[in-house]
This record gives sequence, C-alpha cells and structure tokens, in this order.
Amino acid sequence: MMIEAEYKTQNSRDVLLIPLYLALTMGALNIPMLSFFLSVFILINIQPKHSDVRLIFSLIAGVSLSLMAAARPVAFEQFSDTDVYYGIYRAICDGDMSVLTLYGGGFEVGISVLFFLLSLISSNLSINGMMFFLSLFSIILFIVWLCRVSAQEAPQKQALLLGISLLMINLYFSTQTSRQFIATILLLFAITEKSLFIRFALLALASAFHITSIPFFIIYVLGQRWRYGWLAVLGLAAVLRFYFANLLAMIGVMPAAMAEKITYYLNNSAGYTEADLGALRIIVLLAIVSVIATITCRLKPPAEARVWLKVPWIAGAVHIILLPIPLLSLRTTLVIHALLPGFLVAKMLDRRQTWMMAMAVSNALLLYKVVSFASAEGSGNLLSTLAISHLLFL
Repeated sequence: MMIEAEYKTQNSRDVLLIPLYLALTMGALNIPMLSFFLSVFILINIQPKHSDVRLIFSLIAGVSLSLMAAARPVAFEQFSDTDVYYGIYRAICDGDMSVLTLYGGGFEVGISVLFFLLSLISSNLSINGMMFFLSLFSIILFIVWLCRVSAQEAPQKQALLLGISLLMINLYFSTQTSRQFIATILLLFAITEKSLFIRFALLALASAFHITSIPFFIIYVLGQRWRYGWLAVLGLAAVLRFYFANLLAMIGVMPAAMAEKITYYLNNSAGYTEADLGALRIIVLLAIVSVIATITCRLKPPAEARVWLKVPWIAGAVHIILLPIPLLSLRTTLVIHALLPGFLVAKMLDRRQTWMMAMAVSNALLLYKVVSFASAEGSGNLLSTLAISHLLFL
C-alpha cells in the first residue's frame, strides 16, 4: 500500500509539473539548440516518473535535434551521399521510378521506398528539408527502441537512459550515411526481438536499407553465443584489413551487392579521414567512462556489467585495425560511436554504487555537448526555428 501511494504521489507530481516543463521547453523551441538541451537536462536531472512525460520530452529533444541536423549548410560540402539521396528523392518526385533499384543490385530498396513515401507527403522539399525528415524518422525509430528496451527499468533509470542516449547520438550520420544509420536502428530492433519470425523479418527490413546488416547480425550472434566471441570479432577485422586486396580480386565472382560495397571502399583507400578520427575520439571517451565505472566498483564490476565495459575496447580495437581503410572503420563501428554512445554510458554506470557517478558523467557530457554545439562554425546549430523552416522547402 505504501509503495502504491508513493507511486501515485510521484505521478501526481509529474502531472502537476507538466505545464511548467512544457512552458519552458516550448518557449525554447524558437531556438532548437536551447530546446534540445533543456529537454535533455530535464530527462537527466529531474527524471520524470510518468512515461508520457518522458516521451513528450524525448520527442521534443528529437524534433529539435532534427532541426539542427537539417540546418547544416550542405552547399559548402564536397560531394557526399546526401547529394545522391536528394537526387533519388527528386527523381522519384519527377516520376522516375528506375532509381528504386539503384543500390545493392536492386536489393537495397529501403531508402528509395522511404523517399517515395516522403514524395507523397511533399514533393517540394529542399535538400535541407529531406535531411530533416531523414533525421526525424531515424530519431523517432531510436526513441521507440529505447522505450522498448528500457520498459522494465525503474522510471528514474528510463529517464536517464533516454536523456543521455539522445544527448550523445550523432544525427549527422542520419543524413550522410542514411541507409546504414537506419539499417543499424532496425538491426537493434532485430537483435532485441524475442520472436524468431519477427526477428528475421526485421533483419530482412534492415538488409533492404543496407546489406551489411546480415554480416553484422551474424557477428552479434557469434559474440553473444560464444564466450570468446570478441576474439572472433577482432579476428574478422584483421582478416578484412590484411586480405582486403584479395577480396577485391574476387569481385567478379561475388554477389553484385557485396561487390558494390567493396568497390566503394577501394575507391576511398587513400588513407584515413578526419571523420574516422572523430569517431575514434568518441570511442576513446567511452573507454574512459569504462575505466571510471570499473574503478568506482573497486575493480570488481558485477558479471552483467562486464559485457558493457568491454564494448568500447573491442570497438576501439576494430576501429584501429580498419583505420587504414578510410570510411570502413567509421561505418563498421557506427553503432558504437554514432548511435549508442549515450546508451553505453548509461549501461556502464547502471549500478547502485555508480548512480551518482552516472549523474556526474551525464552532466559533464551535457556541458561538453553545449560547448561543442555552440562553437561548431557554420553548423547552423544557433539558427532559430523560423530561419531553419525557410531552408526546408524550395
């Protein structure tokens, strides 16, 4: 009875605070960056107990972050995948359906079908408008997955998990490597699904966006089922690194989709890029959190935490092994450095003895992100919602 009364009191408090929360956040929506950080701050520090309140602020943060991702001045970038995506969208709007089978020998139709559905909503989007919808679609998918995997957690843990995960996600890749980014989110749904039929249906859907979902799923199963699966992962990375040329020689006998991927990386094999190093910096940051979490447990983390503490080190090793092949290292570890860094931070510090440390680390990362977003030159992060809205349509 006491627990039930306390639960009702906590939910009543959340309901009473909803107008205040919304007034603060909606007032900040004129500046997406302010709205984003305010929503994340509420999730991390106030930790609403009511699921609807957590969802409201997660969605506000997602929309705000999508607006910032859309504000990027792509006109000053060199040729990128974003230009190709926009060309597909414009071709579909003009009635050219041949682009539906552009990727993966006609198998990877996911992104083209998504653009077809988007063309039904509006055929007048600019490249920035397309980026907004790609980012919004990606982050809503991600929020749904986060709510799903944290459903059994205590409300405070759910709020912290949502806040730190949204804070650390890199939505830039939702517009630059859109196919793999969306495929990775769908793959997260697949590996956390209990029904075998639904799991393989989700894997097929993820593969329709990017064929590499299949080998990544196999690697996940290998790492999960085998005690020393992480050694196999490092071994596969080493084989790919040192026998890359041999794989290229086999292009003539490979399936078209696989040959296309390998040829793509061959054409970009002049050395690692700044993006590769940027991704490595995030992995190093996660490794530092792993060390902090281990120390706060007096070097004896519980068994269920050890898998999370290993992830940054394994990902870092894979990234470094593949670093001489530009873009391959970045894309191979995309799920770690772009999609799940915040989720991993929360999981590495998700214990009673590290709860206060989790709060401290989350707020330190919040401050770091504020400075990083505000100081990013030419990013469009500081633009108002009105200014960004003018960029979304032709």
